[in-house]
Amino acid sequence: MYTTRLNSITEVGKLVSSRNQVLIKRKYKNEDQKTEAGILVVADTSFRPALHADRIAEVILVPDSLYYHSKEMNYGPEPMPWLCDLEIKPGDTVVHTFMERDDIVNIEVDDEPGELYRLMPYDDIYVARRGEEIIPLNGYNLCEEVDKPKISKLLDLVHEEPVDRMIGKVVHAAKPNREYRLWNRATKRWYGKDLDGEAMLSPGDIIIKRRGDIHIRLEEDIHARFFDSEVMYFIIQQKDIMAIR
Repeated sequence: MYTTRLNSITEVGKLVSSRNQVLIKRKYKNEDQKTEAGILVVADTSFRPALHADRIAEVILVPDSLYYHSKEMNYGPEPMPWLCDLEIKPGDTVVHTFMERDDIVNIEVDDEPGELYRLMPYDDIYVARRGEEIIPLNGYNLCEEVDKPKISKLLDLVHEEPVDRMIGKVVHAAKPNREYRLWNRATKRWYGKDLDGEAMLSPGDIIIKRRGDIHIRLEEDIHARFFDSEVMYFIIQQKDIMAIR
């Protein structure tokens, strides 16, 4: 990730030259958040940067289409890691990754001091809100966290994570990705494979994950703003789901 400075955001057209890039504008500054009592939340980003990262933004510009291929190429823009539809529009509110990738560009503009724009790959955006509509993106299903059953009141004294990381309840189902771009170590070539299948998940489905460490929270409790709810959601693609019950 690196930062560039422009006189005005109208100059960004010079930078939007590579496909699959989305121009977004930060919507909230987590370090400015206050509790209901008016206490300012001070974020120690050096300790847990992912916890306090600004992840909610407004969509400003989108590409005409998404670029994907499953063959080897030594030139041109980086393709999408999977084949999916472009489902966002300018004005949408989105939640994106907390990771700091090399191909993400922060943009500061002289005529909008304090604002932060960002050029981000489309595949790094998880979900969009358009009015009252929730649109899961990139094949990421939004699932409600499920608490582990309490066996004994005595065990409540043990500092154990209450969330069961192997299961979840589907709340907003995404369109399955049609193909994934994979690397064949034997042939040393790229190829495409359908890992999601055609079956659609439905709200209310209970899913069992392939691994418990596949657990990316959409938001953190301290900075939750996208949903007006105390429920915490995690995102998961269908390829990482082992079973539905």
